[in-house]
Amino acid sequence: MKVGAVAWECQPYDSVPRYLDHAERVLAMTHGCDFVVWPEQTTLGLLALCPELSSRDAVRYLADAFPEIQERLGGLVAGSGQCVLAGTHFVATEAGIENCPLWITDEGATVVMPGKNVLTQYEAHEWQMTAGRGLGLAKEIGALVCYDSEFPGAGRALAEEGALVLAVPYFTQDRFGYQRVRWCGQARAVELQLYVVQAGLVGSLGREPVPSTYGQAAVLTPSLEGFPPNATLTETPPGFEGAAVCELDLDLLLSARRSGDVRNWDDREKGDWRVTCRA
Repeated sequence: MKVGAVAWECQPYDSVPRYLDHAERVLAMTHGCDFVVWPEQTTLGLLALCPELSSRDAVRYLADAFPEIQERLGGLVAGSGQCVLAGTHFVATEAGIENCPLWITDEGATVVMPGKNVLTQYEAHEWQMTAGRGLGLAKEIGALVCYDSEFPGAGRALAEEGALVLAVPYFTQDRFGYQRVRWCGQARAVELQLYVVQAGLVGSLGREPVPSTYGQAAVLTPSLEGFPPNATLTETPPGFEGAAVCELDLDLLLSARRSGDVRNWDDREKGDWRVTCRA
């Protein structure tokens, strides 16, 4: 499986077609990939069209724009030979506005996956968003949005349903947030013995909600013989738009689970994790 992880530069757009032009250029970066991951909230640059909106109204504005973007992105991807997790988007649901990954097949069919489960304080109070319910899985690829990847139970639920790859679209404003996502992604790769494909937002709008970013794209592996010594197959330079492209050897992954010196996946139920001694 050839994968591409995209670091997407957030920038002001003066129209939806400008955003779609950018999406087309990004899609060309990963030509020949079977599966591609874009970052969280790539449409935030459209807020340049209405800088006077409050945080809550800005979320509603982007949710209103989503149906057109969903259709147009499906048309861009159709026939490309790539299946694309086209980042996340604000989506109006019966429960409220959620931050949902958008899955697009190589034929252009689109599926809106369940929204981000655990919200940051900014998302909950400034954007007044609604937490999603459940997780999204497409064949052997599971989606975890940014903060959700920091919770072991989320990755484990997808792995136990057959995921061998965790796709993590994210947007972090500083190095602290980036490191949480990066290090937790590496932890998921180790404890679940799978690949983690991270796609980060870079660039800036110069003001909220994107005053700054710290991100990159990377493909992470378990820390085992047969994989790179730094447990990273490829990555882009922090802060720059680009694509990290590589081949994923799923047979190697399954073999490591069966015959490795450490077998975190098979051994996940063997520990007795109760507190049984207090000094």
